[in-house]
Amino acid sequence: GNMPTFSAPSDKQVWIYGSLTLIPDMVWDVRGEVYFRAFQAGKTILTAGQGFQNYVVFDGSGGEWTLLDGFSTVSYWRGRIFVRSGSLYTNNQTVNAGSIQINCSSPISVFLGASTINITDPYGEFILYDNYAGCLTFNAGTSTIVFQGSENGYLNVNYANAYLHNVVFNS
Repeated sequence: GNMPTFSAPSDKQVWIYGSLTLIPDMVWDVRGEVYFRAFQAGKTILTAGQGFQNYVVFDGSGGEWTLLDGFSTVSYWRGRIFVRSGSLYTNNQTVNAGSIQINCSSPISVFLGASTINITDPYGEFILYDNYAGCLTFNAGTSTIVFQGSENGYLNVNYANAYLHNVVFNS
C-alpha cells in the first residue's frame, strides 16, 4: 500500500496554498506551525485522523476552507488554531484544539454548524474578537464548545453580534 511520510522539524513552517488530503496509513510528522493560505473559495481539509503538533493558522482574504472530517491539534498551548482572515466552515465536524483564536483585522467568517469544539488545554481559550467592528461574521449554528481543562478555561468574546449556542466548562 501507499504509506507516504511527510515530516518537518519544529523550527520550520509548512504553508499550504490549496486543499489538504491526508490518508490514515501515512506518517504525518509536522512539528512546526502550519499555515493554510488561500485567496479563493473551495479549499477542503481531510485529515484522516492525523493531528497537528503546533499552531495552525487560516489566513487569506477571500480564502475559504471546509473541514471534511475531524480536526485536531495537540492539547497544550502550542495547539492553537488562529483564524486571521478568510472563511472557515467546520462542517459539523469535531474540532479538538488547545485554544482557538478568531481575531479579525480583515474580514473573517466562521460557521460552526453542529460541530463540537473541544478546547483541550487545561488553560485553553476560545477567543472571539472583532477588532474592527464589522469585520467578523460568526455563526455558532447548533454547535457546542466544551472546555475540557481541569484548570481555568477562558472564554473571551468582544463581538457585538455574539451568539454561542452551547458552552460547557468541565472540571
